[in-house]
Amino acid sequence: MTPMNQNPNSAQSCKVISNLSEDLMFHIFTLVPINSLFNSTRYVCKSWAATIGSSLFFEVCEHRARSKLGLYVENCETYGSSYFLEFKDNVNGQFERYELGTPRKTEHLISTCDGILLLLSISGQIFVANPILKRGFRIPPFPIPQPRIIVRHQCTIARVPLTSKFKLFFLHVFAISASFWKLLYENIYFSTTILHVARFLWMGNRFSCIAHKDFYTTFQIYILDFDTGKWSHYHEMGPFDYVAACGHELDTLYVVFRLWINDQIIFKVSLLGRDIKHIHFGYNVKTKHLTKIEGITMGNFEVWPHVNSLVSFPSTPT
Repeated sequence: MTPMNQNPNSAQSCKVISNLSEDLMFHIFTLVPINSLFNSTRYVCKSWAATIGSSLFFEVCEHRARSKLGLYVENCETYGSSYFLEFKDNVNGQFERYELGTPRKTEHLISTCDGILLLLSISGQIFVANPILKRGFRIPPFPIPQPRIIVRHQCTIARVPLTSKFKLFFLHVFAISASFWKLLYENIYFSTTILHVARFLWMGNRFSCIAHKDFYTTFQIYILDFDTGKWSHYHEMGPFDYVAACGHELDTLYVVFRLWINDQIIFKVSLLGRDIKHIHFGYNVKTKHLTKIEGITMGNFEVWPHVNSLVSFPSTPT
């Protein structure tokens, strides 16, 4: 960015906008993409930086930022080179790509919530981070009797509704009985009906279950009625026409349903081979149209629900 004393046009623009009413300033800045706000706009002058960094501006932008729903694509081979795919055409599964990355290159993504990432380092430390602001916060050690290995399924992050506050939930198991390990071993290694039978996903404010009707070819979707506590059939998917979607047949190892966003169910197909590779697809439950997500190349990638957020953290080194 050119210094202000060498850029009179920027100085004049800054002065003009700064003289506008606060509501009008906020409206103008909300029209600027969040990436641009924090990568360039806030560096124009001090008054713009103060406006963009204010809590009032955060509240004004919150609804707009949350509406820009998309996918955080985690590169599981080269951490730190992840990116964001924002929905542009939900019906045809088209996205626009934004480079984000993570604050460090040694972390595994545990979960996401409203634009905030929960990360686990190879040394077992937990971090939360906002990839847009490039700000992170290291979680202090958990108050448990002795150090234990932290795994992904032990932690999750959730937002306090209508606030910019988040809560971290941690599950700590003190002891596991021998009978539990025996039951787990029998279920996983000796039963072909337990592993990958169903997948639970949130569909807006409704809870869904996707179950296999045939082995990775046809799937039944059920919706839970919270009032009656009963499941009802909602939709049947498959068999999928992978040739029409990506141009060739797939030697499928298994299918994992990851997200349900708007009318799109995002899932990955793992392929047989020496090195397991994944291809991500979007299936529209309204049009029954299957689309290969072109923004994600074949490889070792995971996808998470994500929005660009203005939530920040204390100045704590990561």
